[in-house]
Amino acid sequence: MAAMDISRYQLERPNTEQWNDLNAWTRAVENAKAQKEHQQLRLMNLELLHRYGPNMLLKQNEQLSQLNTRYDAQVAEVKAQIAAINRKRKVDQTQFGQQLQQLDAEFLELCSKNVAIETACEQLKSQLAKKHCV
Repeated sequence: MAAMDISRYQLERPNTEQWNDLNAWTRAVENAKAQKEHQQLRLMNLELLHRYGPNMLLKQNEQLSQLNTRYDAQVAEVKAQIAAINRKRKVDQTQFGQQLQQLDAEFLELCSKNVAIETACEQLKSQLAKKHCV
C-alpha cells in the first residue's frame, strides 16, 4: 500500500528560482491560510468532542440499552407464544392420539365381526348345500 501523501499539509516557501515571483509567494500564502483554517477546524472539532462527546456517548448507550430491553421483551413474548403453540399442539396430538386409538379398536372390532359374519354365511351355505343334496 502506498504511503499517505502529506505534501498538501506542508508549508513550503517558493524555491530560490521563484524567490522574486509574486504568484509563487501568493500561492504559498494561500496554502498557509488554508492550512491554518484546516487546523483551526480540527481544533474546534476536538474541543466540541471533548466537551460534548462523553454525554453523546452516554446518550447513545442509553438509547442502545432501551432498544436492547425492547428487543429482549419481544423475544420473551415470541418465546411465550411458541411455548403456548407447542403446548396446544401437544394437547391436540394427545387428544387425537386417543381418538385414533379408539377408532383403530373400533375398526378391528368391526373387522372381526365381518370375519364372523362371513364364517357364519359360509356355514349356512354349506348347511343349505347338504340339505339340497340330501
